[in-house]
Amino acid sequence: MSDCSLRKYQDVNKWWRAKWIAGNGKILAKTTRKYKTKKALVEDLTTTISITAEIYKDKSKDYRWRWPAKATGRSIIVSSEGYRGKSDCAQGSELALDETVAQSFFLMEKSMIDKAEQALQS
Repeated sequence: MSDCSLRKYQDVNKWWRAKWIAGNGKILAKTTRKYKTKKALVEDLTTTISITAEIYKDKSKDYRWRWPAKATGRSIIVSSEGYRGKSDCAQGSELALDETVAQSFFLMEKSMIDKAEQALQS
C-alpha cells in the first residue's frame, strides 16, 4: 500500500485538478493542467502520462520530478517541493506513480464492470 493518496477536486473556478497527498499530509505533487470535466482529468491521468518521471535540478539546486505527457512531452504532473537528494526525489515520484497506477487499475476495472452490466441489461 502506498503512503500517498490521489485526490481529484474542483478548484474555486470549477476546473478539475488532481493532487497527491503524502502520508504526512503534505502535497507531494499536482497537475499542471486544468480540466473541464472529471472524466477528462481521469483520462489524461490514466492514458497519457509517461511511466518514467524526469528528475531535474531547479534554480535553488534542489531535485524535482515531473511526468511528461507521452504525446506532447509537456509536463502534466510536477512535484510540489524540492528534494536535497536525488534518491529522495525518485522515491517521491515512485509514491505518486504507485497511487496513480492503483487508481488507474481501479477505474479501468470499474469501467469494464459498467460495460458488462450494460450488456447484460440489453
